[in-house]
Amino acid sequence: MPTATEIRASLAASFSGLNQLLTDGQIDAVLAAPTTHKPQPLAGLIRMAPVDATGNEHARQVLANTDWAVRGILGRGSSGLKQWIAGRVNDACAVRDYENVTAALGEVRSAGFLAQSGFDVENVRTARSKTPDFRLNGFPTPVFVEVFTKNMHGDEAKALKDFLRQPSPKPSAGGAVIREHVVRPAGAPKQGETTVENLAQKFAGIKPRGEQAAREHPTVLWVDVQDADWWSVGGQDAQPAWVGADGQFFTSGLWHAFYGLKGTSMLEGHATSLPWKKPIGMPFDGMFAQHASWSAVVLGFPRRTVVFENPWANRTLPLAFTEHLLNLRWFDWPRSWMAWPPRFRWRLLPARLQLSLAHRRLAGRVKEMRGNLADLGRAAPGRW
Repeated sequence: MPTATEIRASLAASFSGLNQLLTDGQIDAVLAAPTTHKPQPLAGLIRMAPVDATGNEHARQVLANTDWAVRGILGRGSSGLKQWIAGRVNDACAVRDYENVTAALGEVRSAGFLAQSGFDVENVRTARSKTPDFRLNGFPTPVFVEVFTKNMHGDEAKALKDFLRQPSPKPSAGGAVIREHVVRPAGAPKQGETTVENLAQKFAGIKPRGEQAAREHPTVLWVDVQDADWWSVGGQDAQPAWVGADGQFFTSGLWHAFYGLKGTSMLEGHATSLPWKKPIGMPFDGMFAQHASWSAVVLGFPRRTVVFENPWANRTLPLAFTEHLLNLRWFDWPRSWMAWPPRFRWRLLPARLQLSLAHRRLAGRVKEMRGNLADLGRAAPGRW
């Protein structure tokens, strides 16, 4: 594991934003912070700074994103925003209450991504009433942003923490020790609940009443999904459905969490050839059908930024704002759903062609299924 001196040298060489804000004392403190079900979140990132650091690629990419965001605010932000980010990075150095640490890092990344994309970002001062985190100026109407960082389900985090604290068993004759613990970041599915339904329900329930949304202006909910707790969920899970190598159909749950309606089919290995099983319908409405507070949701993953615009929102986004959104780092064209600015629609042509080919493939499989059912009907005796 790298030392504080090695981390400082690597930050100075490759991550100048964090290097500028972090003191030696803060680095020492976070590295010495206790491990719960995971290391102190900022410590887990800066340990990936040395070039030869061993660890997961996920954490190193999140470190790069966080530093890029910090540099964006230090280079383009107002004096007020620069003062704000210094305070939030200090909050990220806390050695307890890691949920607040991840919240601070999520706000830093979202504000920095917006600043780097050319938005005029202003932090909203905390008031007694619930308010959004940021105000974006320079449009016919200001747009507000509320940030939410997704953490692991509390019961799952506690179970993992307890597992890590257990003493290791004695090594086998060959000297190996193998331990296993199953982690479900969204929480264990309830009886009769599918994995897709569980994930969709957890994301659909974020900020359930939209109380932080501005009442008179469009508001975007930015969901940061870059914490180590959510390494298993990525931008690829934001598409409505996908076809596996064996021709079976799947849904991942994220698209359903926002656009799904009660009864929308959830597919988990469903096929269009016999034997055929009926898909399970969603037992709840997605976020956008529950309330119209959010004009859009941004899902920030380590290497993908997905935008879901709410077609039923109380306040629609200005066209100039949606054009700016396309400049976001890692913007995911194929998986984003929004009212595309007219002069950018040509970028969607490859995705439309892929969708057309997928539709033809699905139509062919449905035709084959109908043929199989017809053959079965002719072969079945009696009144069937």
